[in-house]
Amino acid sequence: MTIMLSVIMIIVSCLVWRCTSQYLDSKDKGHAVRSFVLAGILTLLMTVIYEKNIVLLYNIWAMMICMLYLTIPIIYFISNKNSTNMNNDVPYIVIDSRRDILLAVYVYLIVSAMEPVLRSGLPMWLYIVVCSCLSLLFISVPLLNIIHYKVYGEELSESSMLSIQQTRWQETREYLYAFLGKRGLAGLSLIIVTYISVCMYCGKYMYTQLVDFELNIALIYLICMTLFFIQEFPKGRIMASWISVKKQLQNEKMYKLKHDERYSELKVDTKNSLINKLQGTVIVVIGESASREYMHVYNKNMCFENTPWLESKENDDNFLIYNNVYASYNLTVEVLRQALTESSQYNNKEFSESVSIIDIARKAGYRTYWFSHQGRLGQDNVATTMIAQTANTYKGPLKQKNIGYDKELLELLQTVNPKENNFIVFHLMGSHAYYEARYPKDWTVWKSENTEAYYSNTILYTDEFLQELFQYATDNLNLQSMLYFSDHGENLQYGHHPSIRTVDTLEIPMFIYLSEKYREAYVDRVNLLKQNKTAFYSNDMLYNTIVGLLEVKTSHYSAKEDLGSKEYNFEKNDILTFGGTAHIYEFD
Repeated sequence: MTIMLSVIMIIVSCLVWRCTSQYLDSKDKGHAVRSFVLAGILTLLMTVIYEKNIVLLYNIWAMMICMLYLTIPIIYFISNKNSTNMNNDVPYIVIDSRRDILLAVYVYLIVSAMEPVLRSGLPMWLYIVVCSCLSLLFISVPLLNIIHYKVYGEELSESSMLSIQQTRWQETREYLYAFLGKRGLAGLSLIIVTYISVCMYCGKYMYTQLVDFELNIALIYLICMTLFFIQEFPKGRIMASWISVKKQLQNEKMYKLKHDERYSELKVDTKNSLINKLQGTVIVVIGESASREYMHVYNKNMCFENTPWLESKENDDNFLIYNNVYASYNLTVEVLRQALTESSQYNNKEFSESVSIIDIARKAGYRTYWFSHQGRLGQDNVATTMIAQTANTYKGPLKQKNIGYDKELLELLQTVNPKENNFIVFHLMGSHAYYEARYPKDWTVWKSENTEAYYSNTILYTDEFLQELFQYATDNLNLQSMLYFSDHGENLQYGHHPSIRTVDTLEIPMFIYLSEKYREAYVDRVNLLKQNKTAFYSNDMLYNTIVGLLEVKTSHYSAKEDLGSKEYNFEKNDILTFGGTAHIYEFD
């Protein structure tokens, strides 16, 4: 029976390879044939060594795990078979699923070979625990891929891995709670507990089966298969994507390592700059997951009037509310690594070699502050955190807790010296899911138990935050300019994720406040900023717009990406998103 199951497994694997590969040349096909012949030999060898020691029940379970791994190439093929290669010389995409399928075979062999060895050398309780844990570990990768495909319609890609690796545990917990709910989490927990219970029950039965084979030979085979598995596992698509993203994030560490050198070489001309003409404060507020689609100031058909303060400024000449701003990505870190540095979708500048807006402001003579609910709790080597750490002052809320409410950040304004020239960045939690956690429960305005009401509460809470911040800064800090934008938008059903390519995850709010004195000092710039209120714009160009607002002259500036410059002439068809892989007109 074991031999028959093994033969079936090899045949199925070959068929899956044949059906999930396309545009392979003879060399690729030759590699595949040799690989499957080797897999067949290893499978035959396993049945000879263990003979009747492989319990049928466990062998069937090993095959089921193998079948789960075979879904990885199937899902990848379904998601990408009609994709177009970005290289125009080769318009089609080559798909070779050989490595993923070999990985499935090796999983089958190592799981099958491992169980009799463990049964022969461990006490029953330890055998049951080890087998249950290893089984759960083995199925986790393909199951996550299946769940991801079910929810987002594509495989776990590099962009998905990027999202996972840049997400903190607190965000993961709130995300699961928001999109699964209490019942969903309870159901998931029940499934895991049931699975472990079944494994333990079956383990008790299998442990009583006879063990009669040459242990030394079996160990040698198991070690060899383990080495094969270790060699092949990083070559599978999912793990390869994980490793690729890991290397990308490791490369970004160069930003931090070489920052002092770049900063010392940075030259700025402040002769006609804002800091020399007008003493005071400049504020940049980074919102989170705010979509124009669900903001009353942009969508008057909404039943939730969630932007009363911003709407009160629509006819105020000091406020410029922009109508066609789009996110360059729908991941926070991927947006901010460009929005706050000279790197953008429209140039070839690497983040690790770029100057940030914090560097420019410090060099110009401002005292820089970064107040955040996000970066302070994140990994030190995430791009946003590395930028934030270069500010003179980098703080989270005064009350130490994991994730609080954005208004708590306003207390930090008490630490800002009103007699100095200040450049302040606020990084909010804004409208990040889980929405009900973004505002105090007793503050809740719309109590309807639906997603749009919860989300509208977050937008209103941010609107109040902006009002209180603006009032304090104008009264106490001689505010000259204040810019607000959101990192990306939000889809109320799925949130934001690289696989959710909907327009509501890209449409974002943005406004610029300019004081009366600023408007008098820089008439031409103000007129251009006003003229471009309806211009199409992506937020990775914000660095250059902010440098322009500061009126600092530097070689690390592109007037073509500055909304306040005569050279800004981007049209809708020019605006890129998703890291330069798509245009916004594609989402109309």
